[in-house]
Amino acid sequence: MAEIEAMGAVIQEAGAEAKPCGGKVVLITGAATGIGAATARKFAREGYGLILGDYNVSALDDTVASLVGPDGAALPSGQVLALRCDVCDKESIKAMVAAGMAHFGHIDYLFANAGIHRNNTILSISDEELELVVRTNVFGVVYTIQAVLPHMLEQGAGSVLINCSDQWYIGKKNSFAYGLTKGALGQITRSLAVDYMDKNIRINAICPGTIDTPIAARALGNYAERAGLSLEEAYKEEGTLFIGNRLGTPDEVADMAFFILVHATFSTGSHFGIDGGISAS
Repeated sequence: MAEIEAMGAVIQEAGAEAKPCGGKVVLITGAATGIGAATARKFAREGYGLILGDYNVSALDDTVASLVGPDGAALPSGQVLALRCDVCDKESIKAMVAAGMAHFGHIDYLFANAGIHRNNTILSISDEELELVVRTNVFGVVYTIQAVLPHMLEQGAGSVLINCSDQWYIGKKNSFAYGLTKGALGQITRSLAVDYMDKNIRINAICPGTIDTPIAARALGNYAERAGLSLEEAYKEEGTLFIGNRLGTPDEVADMAFFILVHATFSTGSHFGIDGGISAS
């Protein structure tokens, strides 16, 4: 492991030397598992340079090992830079972005995806848990955009996508802090879009319903324990809320994330639902 800065270390890259990528580059936070990992695989298959950040180093290493290029072969040297990053720590994010810029020379797309969920109500939540969820889900996104946006402004273009959740526009039981943060991210999306649309910077949000990720597994496991259900029964009950009586998949979200970041060139300040129809019911 080669140290980049005190708060950012390379855990794996596709070659021994950092080689600037002539193509477009995406930075993804929370890239080790779930939606972040699926989006990394999508961008890799499309031939993009990748800056991947996550606190879970071992899982991030596994994700990097799973990446393949458009031809299904291993990625060319220097196409992926994977870094340990704690989004609660502003200096850690700055180190990740600095390392990515040193490696590639530019960042064209940002997927501010990292986030956590905790089961709580306004009366059950502790001060410590409230601070953790807010710092991760809100401060983490703000810190990440603050670190990347100046480079996009200097480049004269950029596209940012915030993982906002269906809880930007609906409420769910026992999800007080998570819903609070996702509501904030929905408004952040609109505010930033207005501030930077004349700078050729697009800011959008993706709003997934319940997706079959480790975060969902934890939340459903907690629900199952409280309700006296098996985990399988909890998944089945949750699935009835959505089209096809199932949870969404990370790959389905990754496909939409790629489209919004790269191809939705006349969209900014928008909240793209991928919620299995829950908002229509």
